[in-house]
Amino acid sequence: MANETTAKIFATVENAIRIVFAELLLVIALGLSPVWMTFLFIFDGEDLTELLYKDTKKKAVWSRWYYMALKISRPFWYLLGMSVGPKLTKWYFINNRSKELKEFSIKNQMLYYNLANDPSKERLLKRNEFSKGAIASIWESASSKERLFLIENLDVQPEFAKDLLSDDLLDALYKHCKEKEKSTLELRDILQTLCHSLSADDKRERTNLDCLIGAIPYNSWGISYLDEYTKDYLWTLPWHGKLALVIQTGITRDQFSSLLRSKQYDILREYTQRKTLSANLVKDLISFAGESKDNNAALLLRDIIIKDNLSTELMMHVYKQSNTELTSLVEEAIDIYTDVNTLCTYSYQNLSPTQSASRNHARWKLFFEHKKNISTLAQQKLSFEQYQLFRETGHRLDKSIVEDMLISLKEREYFKAILKDEWDNLTPRLINLFKTTPWKHQIYMEMASKN
Repeated sequence: MANETTAKIFATVENAIRIVFAELLLVIALGLSPVWMTFLFIFDGEDLTELLYKDTKKKAVWSRWYYMALKISRPFWYLLGMSVGPKLTKWYFINNRSKELKEFSIKNQMLYYNLANDPSKERLLKRNEFSKGAIASIWESASSKERLFLIENLDVQPEFAKDLLSDDLLDALYKHCKEKEKSTLELRDILQTLCHSLSADDKRERTNLDCLIGAIPYNSWGISYLDEYTKDYLWTLPWHGKLALVIQTGITRDQFSSLLRSKQYDILREYTQRKTLSANLVKDLISFAGESKDNNAALLLRDIIIKDNLSTELMMHVYKQSNTELTSLVEEAIDIYTDVNTLCTYSYQNLSPTQSASRNHARWKLFFEHKKNISTLAQQKLSFEQYQLFRETGHRLDKSIVEDMLISLKEREYFKAILKDEWDNLTPRLINLFKTTPWKHQIYMEMASKN
């Protein structure tokens, strides 16, 4: 029993000596902390921040005072580290942050981003942890791959779009704008920023911008709300910029004359297919076509008349040009317009649907009986009912449109009727084309077996 008591006493004394020795070492370590922590500060920021920020509740009670003393010194080491510390030490201090990353200076946000690994960078960007200023700095130093990631995962600032107009990144900008298609305000900011930042001499970027405008519906850009500088800049672009501008804001007389003089008939044709020219602009076109040796102006006038007709006043202006070729072309266009317009179906007021149909039928029959030459455009627009009247009055389809009609028709009975009437005009090419549409080929085979 005595031996056991003696052993317990010695164990207690030994344990007390160890505790005192350990505490003494801690006191010495704490006293020397400016020395060894400075070493950690310079060479091992990870251990330094772990020591300052680790959870002290897990430590023994007898050593908690030591860790509390270290925590009391934490603000000093933090201020020292964030001001003159090595980059890696700063990174570890930021990593143990108690405030949002975007609240740090742009310089320190950039430092943290640059020292992070790629997966961490992506997570930080996706969580939108950086300020706008830091994003701008990251963008400036980013590689093409990083810029692609930025534009795919963030609401990229409009000024970044200029850097994406290069050929290798244009698809990314197109995809971004396509996603914003219904958000006119954002697209307007992008377009306005681009027009203000691009050089008038950089043909490649200007061409790419023109293609970008053409790839998105014109009304998505909010062009009518752009500032005057941007509108003027759009007018200097090759094709889509001009067309988008005039479609959204209307075409002025000066713009119309400029397009005529520069022979940009493709733009004018696109515009006139969507919009109706004022009488003054049509009059200008007639005058220009009458004097021009280029037949494109006359052909443009012809297409406009087929679509919108021509007033008596403007027709008189055509005759004043004393240009027989122009006059013939215009008269032909008016004839085509009349043919197509006559074939329209009307719902007459105060008449039942049956009575309206009867009146339309009589009107079409009278037209076919008195009109010997029906324009090919009108022939292509014939309904099945109109085609039956067309044939009853002795007309035949123009050979130039038979193939197109047989290929485009979707009504079985209509297809059968034309196939029967034009059987002698079928070509091997057309018969082969029937094979691409099973029901048409079946009808052809049935009719061929009877002939």
